[in-house]
Amino acid sequence: MDGQYGGYSCVCCLDYVVHSRCATNEEVWDGKELEEVSEKEDDHMLNLHFSHQHGLRLENEDIRDIVCSGCALPIASETFYRCDGLCNFYLHERCANLPQKKNTFLHVHPLTLCTDERSSISRCVACKLHFNGFRYRCLECKDVTIEFDIRCCSVSDPYWISDHDHDHPLYVTVPTNEIGKANKICSSCGLEELKLVLSCSDCSLRLCMRCATLPTNAVYKYDKHLLRVNSGHEAVTSLYLCDICEKKIEEKGSFYACFQCGPVLHTNCALGSFRHMRPGLSFTSHDGGRKYQVVLNDRILQVRCSQCHVACHEPLFLTTGTTKMTEAIPKAVKDMWDKWNIRGLVIFSLLFQAILVLFSPNRKRTPMRLFRLLIWSSYILANWAADYAVGQISDSAGDNPEPNESPKTNELLAFWAMFLLLHLGGPDTITALALEDNELWLRSLFGLVCQFIVTLYVFLLSIPNSLLVPTSLMLVAGVIKYVERIGAMHGASLKRFKDSMLGDPEPGNDYTRFMEEYKIRKILKEPSQLVRIQKPKKEQGVVKVAVRPKRCLTPLQVVQHAYKYFNIYKGLVVDFIYTSQQWTESKQFFHSLLSEDALRILEVELSFIYGTLFTKVDILHTWIGATFRCIALGCLFTSLYIFKTSRKDGYDRFDVGLTYALIFGGIALDLISILIFSVSDWTFARMSKPKEELDKKHTRLFLKFWFGIPMINYLLEFFGIPDQVNEMVYTSRERLTEEVWDIIYEEVKRRSAFVVGMEGASHIYSARGEWILRDMKVEITNEKLLAHVTEVDYDQSLLVWHIATELLHQTEEDTAERHVRYKEFSKTLSEYMMYLLIVQPSLMSTVAGIDKIKFREAIAEAKRLQKAVKQSQVSHVTHRYLYQRKYVEDSRDAKMACQKILDSYKEVEQRNKNAKGYKSKSILFQANMLAKELQRIQNREDGVGMWEVVSKVWVEMLCYAATHCDSKQHAAQLNRGGELINFVWLLMAHFGLGEQFRTTKEDSRARLILDKTTTSCLV
Repeated sequence: MDGQYGGYSCVCCLDYVVHSRCATNEEVWDGKELEEVSEKEDDHMLNLHFSHQHGLRLENEDIRDIVCSGCALPIASETFYRCDGLCNFYLHERCANLPQKKNTFLHVHPLTLCTDERSSISRCVACKLHFNGFRYRCLECKDVTIEFDIRCCSVSDPYWISDHDHDHPLYVTVPTNEIGKANKICSSCGLEELKLVLSCSDCSLRLCMRCATLPTNAVYKYDKHLLRVNSGHEAVTSLYLCDICEKKIEEKGSFYACFQCGPVLHTNCALGSFRHMRPGLSFTSHDGGRKYQVVLNDRILQVRCSQCHVACHEPLFLTTGTTKMTEAIPKAVKDMWDKWNIRGLVIFSLLFQAILVLFSPNRKRTPMRLFRLLIWSSYILANWAADYAVGQISDSAGDNPEPNESPKTNELLAFWAMFLLLHLGGPDTITALALEDNELWLRSLFGLVCQFIVTLYVFLLSIPNSLLVPTSLMLVAGVIKYVERIGAMHGASLKRFKDSMLGDPEPGNDYTRFMEEYKIRKILKEPSQLVRIQKPKKEQGVVKVAVRPKRCLTPLQVVQHAYKYFNIYKGLVVDFIYTSQQWTESKQFFHSLLSEDALRILEVELSFIYGTLFTKVDILHTWIGATFRCIALGCLFTSLYIFKTSRKDGYDRFDVGLTYALIFGGIALDLISILIFSVSDWTFARMSKPKEELDKKHTRLFLKFWFGIPMINYLLEFFGIPDQVNEMVYTSRERLTEEVWDIIYEEVKRRSAFVVGMEGASHIYSARGEWILRDMKVEITNEKLLAHVTEVDYDQSLLVWHIATELLHQTEEDTAERHVRYKEFSKTLSEYMMYLLIVQPSLMSTVAGIDKIKFREAIAEAKRLQKAVKQSQVSHVTHRYLYQRKYVEDSRDAKMACQKILDSYKEVEQRNKNAKGYKSKSILFQANMLAKELQRIQNREDGVGMWEVVSKVWVEMLCYAATHCDSKQHAAQLNRGGELINFVWLLMAHFGLGEQFRTTKEDSRARLILDKTTTSCLV
């Protein structure tokens, strides 16, 4: 007999085997299937009960988590019968030995034991409790509701209760009107019984049927012992509190207790009102056909009863199809979820990947909140969808397909799991939402290990698999993509980013060899001497720089110069310190540039910084990264070819289409990413000749406009979101004009020209308005103007100058034509600085301390001023810039409002000339004084006008904020569209104006002179 083809053998006789065809021959086989029949040898403990189709084996174990199918009570420590087959059928020994016919005092006719499970609810006539176990029924009566629970039928006359502390028998008594109401009340539950009472003739104990049939023991999951019943025939001498409901145990009443460990429970808390019902069974009530289900109460959800609206403490409760507990989700929805949850998650994961690949490159240029919300939600949901889908696939891996599913569903699920690992690697265009994500690269590495283990688990469970080869290839591609992401995040972490800036260590000159040679020369008495030579001092005065032709750089030259200085100044992000040589070289080069060329270089340079911190560009532009990317792409194409040529028999058509969509989608997204990086600035920076011209890019500048309605502001403050709503509603975006940039660039360039060495740069970049006022020699009002800059905090100075600028802009009419551009520039930069102060406080955190306090003080003062002058026009300008009313387009109203503010403070100014201290004056009063001082320099003989002074003060304030902002905040702002202040920060660094340059004394060198003809050795 060849065992490879199977056969039948005897369990006991190992040498008895039969061919499969011989065993199933009609002459010897009776045709009965014995698949669920136990193979154990029959013995005296095996019982064939009429209520069950399989044999029952008698056992004696302490099992508490199963219930008897007859009485629906826990098995506990009693002997019981267990089904010898594969079904969960248990029966107490006493329940198995019940007679099929029984005469009882409860009914006039004999009762028959019924074990069939009905779909309707049953209620015992004697104890009035519902039950769903075995029951005794009268077959002679036409009333089908005459049913008795088996425990009630076990009561005899006389009857000894299970509580052994009571030794007297109880006799059946039918309550009548003559015996009095007191003799009808149950001693245990305290309820009046009208039909049947079990009473003791020797004592006053009286029990109703439900209390007389209480089980001796009860199970409490928090106690290792069984709880024992106390029937309540004796008063409780001690104060007990129920461990479940924490209410007092009555002096006379039944309860369950473990006197070894201490738990005491009310009868209802221990057994409940549905003590004779098995959990998990469903039935239909007689009235209305309502469907019920018996549910086990875990006492964690704190379920409240729909009738009494009190938290349910009973171990079992009933739920209906209309309650929130059982049918909150329709079955059709559940079935649809079971079928489409994995498929829907896979589709969504692919969709989120497409959104990130196509739109995330624009986040460095787009600061719109809705766009940022799209990228943020797609980034978060892409990771969540892939993680959750892999978990769902692993949960269903190895299971047999559902009847309505194709037999090869598990093979495709394993194939999809590899694609989800590929999606977790993320697109090339975004690896992190913020700088903090890069610092958590180690957590991502741990996630890779976990996801790889889960995916490998799914892969192994799918074997044997007809798609084994393409699934293996996709596993390789997914690991490569995930490792790329972690490598990019690790490289962009601040510690690793700073380490990458450090070159190979230079040991310096061999000082030991130098001194040994000097000693040998001395011993040999050869002419030699040590001479210390100082480096020549730099020429004092303005730095001379090379001048290049006044022509624009080509796009390729812009990219190549930007790439060169990016590799030098990317260390600004981690506060890297630079040498004097780098300071001089960068300064001279940017002095020779046109303003337009400088802006283009700075823009590309910031783009390089963004790419390094938030994309995979550093990984993909290496030979190792490019090689592994080609391997991953090759795995995708190979998987597509193998899947296309394989047989599709047994696969669902939709699943096949979804698999094609995953493969083509993965290939398309990879090709798009490669195309994006192929035509990026990084690629052109390494090229000797450009293949095509680069498009001009634009930099956005935010301008600030405020308005508001008091009631809306109150609501926003109540919900704690006024700043977020103000930023969304009250800001507008405008492109940075060439004229505005020219003024900023030329002013920074002029300031840099006055710096001779790195030591002299600090007083330039640390100035916040005073340097320009002293440089322009505003003698008449110099000290008064300086007070508005040096004697107040920086944020307060911004607020004062902002209001003063607006007042002058609205009221000044006769502005010289050559100063018009300074006037408009001052207004633009004034509004932008207030935008940074209020809407972007993170960029101003190191220079602004009490911005919101002074801001609200100005609001309150504007309201008070409005009431004082009783003119609504006064509120136009103040409310426009202080979040209170909508912008008034009528320029005449705005002009009248500003004029009212200027006139209203004339009398106040006269009275406050001798006011104690500058800081004691109000914001509007300070702005008014500043505006009056600026008006005095309206016309000067040297041609310097008021608006030129104001514009250059604003440039100096902007430069101060740019250099004193944390470098990490500058880097973090790049993924939110960037700001003008980021460009100014990088521009000042190139001009040598910043704290990142080391200011040390010049090193001297030692020279060893051997003789007049010998070459010197330097140290």
